[in-house]
Amino acid sequence: KLLAGPSADLATTAGLLAEVGLLLPRTAVDASTTPYSTTGAYLLGLWGLPAPIVEAVAFHDRPSRVRGSFWVTGAVHVAAALVNGREPDEAYLRSVGQYDRLPRWRELAKASTGSD
Repeated sequence: KLLAGPSADLATTAGLLAEVGLLLPRTAVDASTTPYSTTGAYLLGLWGLPAPIVEAVAFHDRPSRVRGSFWVTGAVHVAAALVNGREPDEAYLRSVGQYDRLPRWRELAKASTGSD
């Protein structure tokens, strides 16, 4: 609900796959040096998923590393944070001109999860 049209489809798919890296086996060395989001994105890239989905999975937990405007990565970041009870990166949202939408997104998340 944060994006419209084909972008919404990309964001929905990326949102569903955002935590796929948590399902992959990890060694102690790998876990300390590579974020799970990066390993998940790598797998999705090997499978040939579209670049916006791979990028969103890789950076949803640190969206300020992506250059450009608010798009799939930003939408997945906000949605994942709000659904999981975390605060979105407000500095990032300010930098991409989306901070003013955060109250509305919080309301959408509450309505979606049924929380007060």
